[in-house]
Amino acid sequence: MSRYLTLYLIGQDGSRWNLTDETEGVLLRPGPQKIIDAPAKTYWLETSTGSHYQGMRFERRDPVFSVQIHHPDPDVWADIDSRFRMALGMVGEDTFTLEARTSYGVRRLEMRLLTEPTAYASADYEGSDPWLTRDSTLAISAACEKPFWTADPVELEWVYESGGPTTGTLMFENRGDVPVFWRGFVNAPARWRVPDRSWGQKIYAKSTWPYHRADDDAARMVWLPELVAGEDTSIDSDPDEPTLIAANGAPVQSRWQSNGILYPIKPWTTPTPVTVQVEGASPGAAIKFWIPRQFSRPWGVTI
Repeated sequence: MSRYLTLYLIGQDGSRWNLTDETEGVLLRPGPQKIIDAPAKTYWLETSTGSHYQGMRFERRDPVFSVQIHHPDPDVWADIDSRFRMALGMVGEDTFTLEARTSYGVRRLEMRLLTEPTAYASADYEGSDPWLTRDSTLAISAACEKPFWTADPVELEWVYESGGPTTGTLMFENRGDVPVFWRGFVNAPARWRVPDRSWGQKIYAKSTWPYHRADDDAARMVWLPELVAGEDTSIDSDPDEPTLIAANGAPVQSRWQSNGILYPIKPWTTPTPVTVQVEGASPGAAIKFWIPRQFSRPWGVTI
């Protein structure tokens, strides 16, 4: 590996393994698969004259890679071999992480074993006692629930001050190349209004072509249900997750009357001012946002 990339494996037990040099006895072998670009699939409608593009979706990423485990002392080799296998955890149950460090920063890809690792079967010499060679290989087939490499999120906060304005401005961004869904947290008692603009995305088409909600929702905001004392609430705009969860377990989601947050932040969005609003809040009440930083690759693809 070059000095421009350092790749670590962070085990389910918290152990940390440098896979790009031999200082820890575990080295990434050539030929890893499904490590770079996030897998995607397109959908097409067949017609008598050709095909029309209908859309796309990202699919599960199934990384496949192998490592070389070596040490001149057979007892030390056996210890490294054992500890590294434990770092991968139980098949399907535990998660471990690849961490790439480049000039683009630190990005991580979380995964779990898809099938059992294949030990001592990648080279001709491995048909004998591994203690004799003090060298072995381990092939790893994994699967990622989220196919994207992630970096630390962007954190934003606005605090309502006594006698101050009831609206505030925050800078939303998504410098990566895939859509991201923000998470948030609001204090109660209060009624909060949060941004849910389309960012120009034509996700929800209107019935009258060619007009789209992308235009109508360019400055869209939504009021959350009114929150009473004790209902500090977590927000998740990801449609695969519960949207509103109150700290005291109150059913605030059911009071929202089937409303929701519609839009992710589109890729390559430069910092853009968005508005938040509050009613009935006590001084010091705050709204916080965490905007994920996600990328299809472990380096690059960012503005």
